[in-house]
Amino acid sequence: DRQFEFTQLDVEASFVDQEDILGFIEEAVSAGVEAVTGERPKPFPRLSWAEAMSRFGSDKPDVRFGMELSDVSSVFAGGEFQAFAGKAVIGFVAPGRGDMGRNQLDGLVERAKQLGAGGLVWMRVKEGVEFEAGALLPEARLPRSLFDSVADNLIRNALAKRTAERGTRVRVSLACDGRIALRVRDSGSAVPPETENTLLRAPVDSASGLGIGLYQAARQAESSGYRLVLETNRDGEVCFALSGPAA
Repeated sequence: DRQFEFTQLDVEASFVDQEDILGFIEEAVSAGVEAVTGERPKPFPRLSWAEAMSRFGSDKPDVRFGMELSDVSSVFAGGEFQAFAGKAVIGFVAPGRGDMGRNQLDGLVERAKQLGAGGLVWMRVKEGVEFEAGALLPEARLPRSLFDSVADNLIRNALAKRTAERGTRVRVSLACDGRIALRVRDSGSAVPPETENTLLRAPVDSASGLGIGLYQAARQAESSGYRLVLETNRDGEVCFALSGPAA
């Protein structure tokens, strides 16, 4: 008179160990499932407490939940970016959630801190975009809202160009050698001369996938003491660069 998953099995046995108990329960449950469905389930997977905690963060995980945790501490252990040095760094992937708004992401950061984490660093990975992080000085401080806004703008433009020009590669890099430099490159066609002359100085028609908000992005960068420029412009390599002080 109760749901199967809430059924209680009482076992009376003597001189048994853990394997005996697990074997009894698995056999009883398998027999019950087979009696009802006609199919015998596969052997039950087993997780140690340590594996359950490292993969799911819980000692009673729902294994249908696909966002498993990955310990990436070793990736940062020998790097020059010291924010994660000497700390446990755990990552996970959230497929299909790249459209989360900034308020939602900031809420997750605060929730992570409430749960005892030192913080939460997030990044969006867009299909077909290559990311590269160079050496970052430990004391480097970035104006987050500026970089988020400009990077999103530049990447959207590059992806729009790739839609129009099949086979175009998009690369994003971030480096700091005293000054911060964010670059977004694509391997598509060069910006036409008539557009290049006014691209960052005035609003430009975005029908071609170029100029979407770039004028506003350039003004935002300038007001924060940074510069947004079209650094390279030739067929096969178009590069926009945002640069400025690292602190």
